[in-house]
Amino acid sequence: MLVSSGGGWVSPQQALFASQQAAAIAAAQKREAALAKAVSTGRTLWQLAQDAEKEADLRLASRLYQRLALMRPKTTFNGEAQGRLRDIQGRAAEKLQTLDDELANLKLPKSDPTGLALAKIDAVAVASTFELLDALALEYAGVVTVEDKINDKIKRLKKDAKFAEILQEPTAAELWKLGQEYEEKGEPCCALLVYQQGADLAPAPSARLARERLKELQANKHVVAAAERCQLLQRCHETYRKAQVAIEANPDRARQYLREIIESAPTDTKIYQDARMQIAAL
Repeated sequence: MLVSSGGGWVSPQQALFASQQAAAIAAAQKREAALAKAVSTGRTLWQLAQDAEKEADLRLASRLYQRLALMRPKTTFNGEAQGRLRDIQGRAAEKLQTLDDELANLKLPKSDPTGLALAKIDAVAVASTFELLDALALEYAGVVTVEDKINDKIKRLKKDAKFAEILQEPTAAELWKLGQEYEEKGEPCCALLVYQQGADLAPAPSARLARERLKELQANKHVVAAAERCQLLQRCHETYRKAQVAIEANPDRARQYLREIIESAPTDTKIYQDARMQIAAL
């Protein structure tokens, strides 16, 4: 059977072929347009990523490179972006490994390569190296695939007993000093609470002192009771501050906070009386 086509006659097979050919041409033109758009977009993103990297904004650069690497349809920018991502990741890994090696050398110095002699670690050098690690984490904050690796490594290193003893000692020492000052002022309940915080910083030397003194204070039931009362009042004051913030925006929530204080605070305290007055005014 023949069909008419613009005044001529063609077979159904020819008509089908012509239709398929037209569809193929249209599809090709669409792909070419999409590719041209991708190339244009890719060129813009590539320039933005390059500028960000030059300005040391590795977070933005890495995200733009990642977007380019995953862009479809593929262009030459896909491979180039993947390469830049690998370079950024490689530099970060190299810096991290260098600092890791420095800490390993400090942990097992040449004078005691086995660690069995318990040679004293250079505390200043350890603290300085961890400061560099923190700076590295800040430099690569938000950088895809890199940030988590750096932070995980730092967390593991800080948990090492030899390093933890050094890193946590400054805070532990401050807490020990504060606890001693409270005791000198005749406020053992406050000292007990401070020593609790200090004891948690083991294995720092001052944390061990705090733990021993904490045990002694906990043996005195009057000090323990006073410390518990002090903690309760601290929580009540914090809840009261929340109630003050919520009064205008959410009065019901404010009432809930105030009721919590009334139900838990000792009746002979000012915070109890303030909560009662405030809830009556709502």
